[in-house]
Amino acid sequence: MYVAPASIGFCVSQGTPSSLLAIHVAAAVLSNDEESWKKKLAELTKEVQENKGIETIFSQDFGATEEVKNVFGFRDGISNPEIEGSGIDGYPQYDKPIKAGEFVLGYPGEAGTVKPYPQPDALGKNGSFLIFRKYQSQVAEFNQFIKENTNSPEEGELLAAKMVGRWKSGAPLPLSPEEDNPDIGEDPEKNNDFSFKNDEYGKKCPFSSHMRRMNPRDARNSVLQDIRLHRIIRKSVSFGDIVPPEITKNDGKERGQFFMGISADAMGTLEFLLKQWANDANFISLGDEKDPMIGVQEDGLFTKPSDPMVDRYHGLQTYNIMKGGDYCFLPSLTALKWISELK
Repeated sequence: MYVAPASIGFCVSQGTPSSLLAIHVAAAVLSNDEESWKKKLAELTKEVQENKGIETIFSQDFGATEEVKNVFGFRDGISNPEIEGSGIDGYPQYDKPIKAGEFVLGYPGEAGTVKPYPQPDALGKNGSFLIFRKYQSQVAEFNQFIKENTNSPEEGELLAAKMVGRWKSGAPLPLSPEEDNPDIGEDPEKNNDFSFKNDEYGKKCPFSSHMRRMNPRDARNSVLQDIRLHRIIRKSVSFGDIVPPEITKNDGKERGQFFMGISADAMGTLEFLLKQWANDANFISLGDEKDPMIGVQEDGLFTKPSDPMVDRYHGLQTYNIMKGGDYCFLPSLTALKWISELK
């Protein structure tokens, strides 16, 4: 079993009010196995405890198995943009590598310009910005919505997949629109190799599904925009247990996900994604319909193109509630060395 546990700690100077507004450092300990993670975490904890000028105000342990499933039971973290110059080949024609400057500070981006970054170069160049968010997931409420709007577990599984854009195995709807195909979902060479160009009416993958909204790919949208300017390198890890689809009553336990993303324009990129793609559907001609999974809902609506009519589902809730987060500067290794040598 592959395990990637981590611990996030927010530290402030001693005597400073323990407030998220006073955060100075966010530290993450990541590892491919639990033993080495615990060892490195113990080293960090000892360093912090022995430094009288540092106070830890928040920490959280979390991890991911090889399947990388979220608490809704869906395989997660499949699609990420590739950076031009990384040397990775085999890109689909509709998803070419993106200029390094969209993610790494000090280099030209898609528009040919270099985004602003901390100075001097020794500090800012080759670094990036990190997005950090904590979400509480309302899985029982999601399960209840699915149950109320379908007549069988099979219908429920299909509606849930239509809202997400993928089946629980990770198989994308454009490649498997009517039933799950675990062979596709578990194959990294296949589960992200698809296009929306042959699904112009959204009958395979609805326009408003989470996957299609947050990465429209080569789909034709109502509002002209450059999709490549709004990509982030992301990683989500879950905390708490997976809730089976038959559970429809909230047990009050804390469960959800930590979301981390990297972008050379973290605040601008994420705010665009949340405001325009997640919570405004003008770009896909669906008015004020919101992302069914991460949208902020108030008696929300989800539209599923079907034959011969369009199916509309009312009563969506906010199924992932943001509990907190931050934007952080992510220095390069050379910058950390430069900082350590300052007098």
